[in-house]
Amino acid sequence: MVDKPEGTGANTEQAQEAARPKQTNARLQLLEEQVDLLLVDMKDVKARVANVPKRGLFGGKRARTPVKDTKTGMVYLSKSHCGQQLCEEANTDPTDHFAFYKLQNAFPDRFVEATEEEAKAAEEFWKGEEEEAPAEA
Repeated sequence: MVDKPEGTGANTEQAQEAARPKQTNARLQLLEEQVDLLLVDMKDVKARVANVPKRGLFGGKRARTPVKDTKTGMVYLSKSHCGQQLCEEANTDPTDHFAFYKLQNAFPDRFVEATEEEAKAAEEFWKGEEEEAPAEA
């Protein structure tokens, strides 16, 4: 067993104690720099988000997807419109907003997205249907 000279252990401990504040200060400085960088990043993100209108994130207006019934060849103005028109087949109320999805689950291959030409023709057709419908008292 090797004997240590007296005083060396004490000197090492004193040196370690003296170095601790320097290490702590260096760590604190590093953390402060990282926090400053994160704050700059946060300001940049907030500035970019502030300039985007809330509706712009999700496409603005509610989009209507024209739907074609492959069984009948009829084109509906939207999924909601299709569900309202075919609510009897889905055994739902005409005000049920999910009637189309019930129909789609019952008949998975029956409905497809309509082309632009079909959608324009459907708008003209349904506009004429609304004009011909008798006014309810």
